[in-house]
Amino acid sequence: MSRFSAVKGRLPRALAVVLILVLGALATPLLRQAANAAAVSDNFNRANGGLGSNWTTVAGTTAPKIVNKTVQPGTPGTLNSAYWSANTLPSRS
Repeated sequence: MSRFSAVKGRLPRALAVVLILVLGALATPLLRQAANAAAVSDNFNRANGGLGSNWTTVAGTTAPKIVNKTVQPGTPGTLNSAYWSANTLPSRS
């Protein structure tokens, strides 16, 4: 076996390791966001109407509402926005 053949055989393996490391580094921020997203959960499994006291409508927007256990625009055709305000979320590091 020539010296070139031995190096050539290692090259695809080395590239695969580098690719895995790069993909892992790129995925880390996304995984952190997913972990923070899991800190709050609302299945909206309640009667039709407002989102409830755990939610605050963003100033200058319309409050979303619950319809058939899903979140829908409170006023279609306008900006509807609310955020979770029941507890403090962990800081992103």
